[in-house]
Amino acid sequence: MSYQLLPRDASSPIPQPITTGSSGPPSRRRSLLTFVGIAAASGIIFHLIFTFGFAPGSPPNHPDSLGPSNIKDWWSNTGDASYDSKGPAGTTGHGSTASCPPPSTLDEDGLGGSTSYIRPGLGQYVEEGEDEWTMDKIRTMVEGTKGYYVRDWSLGLGWNNMRYIIETSLLHANLLNRTLVLPSFVYARACEWNITVCASFAEMVNRGDAIGWGEWRELPIEEQMCVKRAETT
Repeated sequence: MSYQLLPRDASSPIPQPITTGSSGPPSRRRSLLTFVGIAAASGIIFHLIFTFGFAPGSPPNHPDSLGPSNIKDWWSNTGDASYDSKGPAGTTGHGSTASCPPPSTLDEDGLGGSTSYIRPGLGQYVEEGEDEWTMDKIRTMVEGTKGYYVRDWSLGLGWNNMRYIIETSLLHANLLNRTLVLPSFVYARACEWNITVCASFAEMVNRGDAIGWGEWRELPIEEQMCVKRAETT
């Protein structure tokens, strides 16, 4: 095949190349389908990688990890279906050495008798005499801190106030590196009870001074006073 250059004048149009097929820009629909397909394939690939390749494992003995199949097995850390608060080496599931009396030894109220009460946590009870601390035990507990942080409050406050006071006091004590001291008697009345119910629990002779309330301040002094009488049967 031979080619020949033909002269043209200045007024003749520029010849356009001859095409034999449709090679124009791709349509918008084709571009959208391509983008969606690539995104879907990438999502599936990343999902498989992070699920089976780099997924962080569950903590040991966690209910979601392979091993113990339910919370009872996880707490006892024994792998069987029996439920016991004691774990390996006679300790509880969370590492404490406190023991739990069997249910058969508890009274109808579940308190284990008049000398025991429920400790916060699953299956935790305070044994008789466990809460009677000597000065040596107290010194041992406090010697790791800078001293005491004592928090008191009005006896007339309800639980909604009490819970925040206790939580805030614990934070203050931790920040100051001190041992938190709270009153041993907390009434924390419910909001539906009258304030006179709180006054009946006061040990002091003046009801207003005892609970930090001013309801009786305008009354004669004999009506402000409240003597705690011993109940007789």
